[in-house]
Amino acid sequence: MLKRRFPDVYAEILKAGRLPFETTIFKTAKGHVNIDCSGTFGRLPWYNTDDIPGQTRASMAEWRLAGNDYLICLGLGLGYQALMAVDAFQKQPSHGRPGIVVFERSPAMFRIVMHLMDLRRLLSYDGLQLHVGDGFRVDDVIDRMAMALFLGKQRVVSDAASRKIFGAPFLRLERDVLQCLGATRDLWHTVKELGPEIFTNTVQNLPTLFTGQTLGSVRGALRGLPAVCVAAGPSLDAAIPWLKAIGNRAVIMAVDSAIPALVSAGIRPHMVVTADVRDINIRKFRAYLDDLRDAILVYAVESNPDNVRMFLGARKLAVSINNPILNRWLGLRWDLQCALPAMATVTHAAVFSAMELGADPIVFVGMDMAFPDGQSHAVDAMHHYQLSPEAFIPVAGVSGRPVQTDRPLNNYRVQLERVITRRHEQFINTSFTGARIAGTTSKSLQEVCQTLLPCSLDVSSRLNRIDWKPVRDWGEIARELHHMRDALEDFIMACGQGRGLINGAAGHGDAAPVGRSDTIDAFINRFNGKYRDMLDLLWGTQLKGFRRAERRRTQDSPPVSGTASLWVDGKPLSVWRAFFDSHENSAVAFQTHLKSICPFFEYMDHHSREMSANFSSRPGSTMNALDTAGFLAGMKEVQKAEACYLQHVRRWPADVTAWRGLIGMYVRFNLWKPAAKAIDRAMSTGGGKTEIDSLNRTVTRRIDALREQAADALSKDDIETARMSLLEYLAVFPGDEKALSLRSAIYKKSRRSRDSRASNDTGMN
Repeated sequence: MLKRRFPDVYAEILKAGRLPFETTIFKTAKGHVNIDCSGTFGRLPWYNTDDIPGQTRASMAEWRLAGNDYLICLGLGLGYQALMAVDAFQKQPSHGRPGIVVFERSPAMFRIVMHLMDLRRLLSYDGLQLHVGDGFRVDDVIDRMAMALFLGKQRVVSDAASRKIFGAPFLRLERDVLQCLGATRDLWHTVKELGPEIFTNTVQNLPTLFTGQTLGSVRGALRGLPAVCVAAGPSLDAAIPWLKAIGNRAVIMAVDSAIPALVSAGIRPHMVVTADVRDINIRKFRAYLDDLRDAILVYAVESNPDNVRMFLGARKLAVSINNPILNRWLGLRWDLQCALPAMATVTHAAVFSAMELGADPIVFVGMDMAFPDGQSHAVDAMHHYQLSPEAFIPVAGVSGRPVQTDRPLNNYRVQLERVITRRHEQFINTSFTGARIAGTTSKSLQEVCQTLLPCSLDVSSRLNRIDWKPVRDWGEIARELHHMRDALEDFIMACGQGRGLINGAAGHGDAAPVGRSDTIDAFINRFNGKYRDMLDLLWGTQLKGFRRAERRRTQDSPPVSGTASLWVDGKPLSVWRAFFDSHENSAVAFQTHLKSICPFFEYMDHHSREMSANFSSRPGSTMNALDTAGFLAGMKEVQKAEACYLQHVRRWPADVTAWRGLIGMYVRFNLWKPAAKAIDRAMSTGGGKTEIDSLNRTVTRRIDALREQAADALSKDDIETARMSLLEYLAVFPGDEKALSLRSAIYKKSRRSRDSRASNDTGMN
């Protein structure tokens, strides 16, 4: 049975050597097989009881596992746990039986168990996965289980004797399994919670996607160049002087949260990376957008659209996770290859983008993956976490001593390690106060600058040779979007028909005449066949409902033949009713968002030549750039609208209408530094002085309010709000003495608060 079903395991036990300890087989007083083991660990029986099945049964008493759930056995032991689980699970309906995964690093131990115990029930269990020896990677196994892990629960059981007898190798297995499970669950949780938002953001970012470049078009463009990926961890503060020294000797790729610290120190990164889905994320670097005009924006298409549309640099590069809109629709039509190996955070987006662009070595700066000295971020980062010491967990630090982190941050580190440990590039971690990152070597940034970054290197020249403006057939894109809107309308009508059919058959709940099931079953089969592509496209928006439906399907029992309860395709009618409702809602939302961006592509199609001239800021456009700017500002396409406004004022610098539109757009989106600079330029033209003076008073008042908000927030101990407001003010007036004094007060209060939490935590411990 083993050879037929698990040939790899069969091969492992054939070549297994002897166990590294002595064993004596005996039967307990109740006649159960046990083993006495003797070795460096001393002497102990595998099970310290006469009634092994009874003890095992008691340990399983609280289990409530159903379909899509997993029992994960770390160490087979003598097989009692797994065998008794099979016996219990076989009593459940076939659709509601959990899976069983056995990890056993010792083939010799597995071979002994096969001689001692009858494992046929286990080996014939349909839901069994068996991994024996050193020939498997835990992360590969967990990746293959990802969907089931999202849908169900997992009960992880470590064999106590294996932990004592095998020591460090077993503990590594235990650690790897638990970390990979946690990382995978967190990733799916993010997709589940943010799925609809990810879908919406992707649609809103389509104008930028089609007017900029995609990862696949420039893959390998940095081949042979060093890249420095800068995150906003606490160690960034000490790295600032050496980051200044890099200049053009390496591509500096900064995550958005690191921008305040870099720009405040006079450092202009070559690339800015953004990936956060939530709309508040724009505050991380909005105040510094005017300083980043020469930078390239690397953005996840799932990002908050404001981060993308408001970025004032013209060069943008799209990357993505496993995005259904690209993978199952537009990417197939236009070969939009954007996918990264994985991505849960903006740090992942930066590192993995550097890899795909061909950079080597890749240097990590500010990637602490821990909270050294109780800090979550560099001093000048816009956001700081309110840390909870009770949630801290110790992990191995770069220095060899444990450092404190929390579960989400630790899972992000594991996800990073899972990718980079399989790559050929050299990864260098320059943080000596953070967590150790597998797959990296440790060097100071000073050593990196002095030994790995040639003074003769000029990465800017390579970046400037890349074509950042692809040619598009705007009419073709507009027609495709309209075609999708029509397809959605048809899908919405079909969802309504399905819901009506079920309501007519069932009335309320799942009770219905049994004879109606064939009609509903036939409709659902036709629906699933006809709309398979649409269902796949909308799948990411349905994860919450899908998980609930699957939990119910696997925990409920199908009706007894001849009863009135109506199930279709293994699911109760209420599940199918919710299925049609949720898909209709998603389709309506998708249709609405497509409708909001279609005017952009229609406008591009009608005026493509003139629009191209305006976007590239070249003179000589025959089109009214002012009208175009107004249209684009209304679409929230800030960078594109700005280019058209500036095109107009280059030709008619005294036209107050253009200045009013441009400055008004800046004010609308809280872009205070560009607004202040535009007012200075408008005043120098001499046109519309009264109106410009009025705008100047408005902008000055709004900027001054930021400093007042910071002071007010600090007086109320709202340090986070105080920091964000003040940094936005200082981005416009960096030398303001009152603001600098206020910044010192914020730093001191933040430090006192952090020290107080640390002191309280020490006292409790």
